[in-house]
Amino acid sequence: MARMEFKCPECKKVNRIVIIGDDSGKFTRACVDCDSDLEIELTEQGLRATLISDKINNAIKIVPKDYKQYEGEVTSKKNKMVMIISLLIFSSAFMGFINGIFLLKMASQEYGSSEEVKIEIVVENSTTYIKNTIIFVNSGEITRTFWSSTGIYEIFLKPGKYEIEIKAPLHRDLTKEIFIPPQKNNVTFRGEGVESMNVFTFNMQEGVGNINVEDNVFILIFRWAPVLMLSFAVIGTWGAWVTHNLQSYKNAQIGGFFAILSGVFTIIGPILGIIALVLLPKIKKMFNRSF
Repeated sequence: MARMEFKCPECKKVNRIVIIGDDSGKFTRACVDCDSDLEIELTEQGLRATLISDKINNAIKIVPKDYKQYEGEVTSKKNKMVMIISLLIFSSAFMGFINGIFLLKMASQEYGSSEEVKIEIVVENSTTYIKNTIIFVNSGEITRTFWSSTGIYEIFLKPGKYEIEIKAPLHRDLTKEIFIPPQKNNVTFRGEGVESMNVFTFNMQEGVGNINVEDNVFILIFRWAPVLMLSFAVIGTWGAWVTHNLQSYKNAQIGGFFAILSGVFTIIGPILGIIALVLLPKIKKMFNRSF
């Protein structure tokens, strides 16, 4: 162990340091007076102090002065494949936005100017068709025609959303919310219509009380599909952004998958999303991370 002195090259003040065991080597410390960062080198001749800032500047000066500099424009162009895949995912998600907005508009649309179409209401229990029922549409009783051979009640309504209530002797009242989509009127389809479009079946239960059901396919679609499609479209848009910035390969896959789901009611949307997922592996190595 030896106590040695060295002079700071910056402030010229003398510093003292204790050396233990080694007879050569390099280490750093700060000057006790001017606080300059110094590199101390122990040699056989003694201590030699050098400013670390000087060493950095000397390292920068290593590049030759006559080194030919790049004269072109400095750019960060994205790979064309990255741009194409990002656009495909975004386009698929955009179809999801269109689907969601269309369904929201369709569910709230008024069809007051449309012509009435014939629908058929089938009232039955577990064993037979039920006669002598009373049918209410939006709480208003309507007249109807009953064919005993087919068990069909025929009514005429405009396209739109309705609440249908059925009352039958010895049976619980049954209320169902339905949606009648726009369609051409066909007055000759007795017993040959399409369920949940122009034919609606009410399965009655014996007893007293009320039953409310909401199983019309269009009601379920209008209730859940717009929210799901818009949510999936947002995730798909996020996936396109992740792909464009090459942030995460796994997240790009997730975004592409949800973009496909968001545009499920269109043809072009899922096709674009599937193409994007097929092409994604070609740029996998370009992502910053795989997860």
